[in-house]
Amino acid sequence: TNFYVGDAVVFSVNQFTPSDASTSIDRVNIISSSNEDVLRVAENKLCLMADSAGESVITLQSKNVTKTYTLKVNYREATGIKFSSDFKETMASNETMNFKVNVDPTGAYDDLVVTLSEESNKYATLNKNSYGYYVLKPIKEAITETVKVTLLITSESHPTLNTSKEVTIIQELTDAQIRNILTSNTFVGTSIYGSSYLNKIVVTFKEEATTNTGVVNIYSSATTIYDSFNFQYTISR
Repeated sequence: TNFYVGDAVVFSVNQFTPSDASTSIDRVNIISSSNEDVLRVAENKLCLMADSAGESVITLQSKNVTKTYTLKVNYREATGIKFSSDFKETMASNETMNFKVNVDPTGAYDDLVVTLSEESNKYATLNKNSYGYYVLKPIKEAITETVKVTLLITSESHPTLNTSKEVTIIQELTDAQIRNILTSNTFVGTSIYGSSYLNKIVVTFKEEATTNTGVVNIYSSATTIYDSFNFQYTISR
């Protein structure tokens, strides 16, 4: 009987003698697997976990009967590549990105290798940690403007899956640049509820001599301020 990597193999007794026997009284357990690397016996001894491809002889036993079966586990056919949800196509030069890349579907043979293109090594480093995550870290000193780095994904067993992925790295803004963006713009939010007290909210950031302050104006109409308050802000990284 064939199964696939990742399967949970559960058995059931379809025929037994005598006809009035009951597995609830005479329970049938999985006693052993000749190759635990391929088929691992669960703690409850009622199912098997298919961990890798290969064959294993499985022994089942009740009070009076012992049976052996040879089971085979195969890899599923690979159809694509999937990135973990941690992967981002854009990041800042002061960030580090941890992500995984796996063959799709689960249970297909996975020998994917991810590397940086030769040109990309000027701007970032890529390593793989003990948890199976790739770690992409920009070289901050080398990034003086927005750059793109290229990830090369290769598979010896599935060459049709070989592909590449670009990541855009944006130069980290200085505090002065962030402050300039805030103070040179006015931020407006409009009401979506049609409230008679709220037409829009206008947020203005100011740069004072010693502190960063701002003001929030709440408008009841296009030109009438209903309420306002001041606030202080900090630029945090």
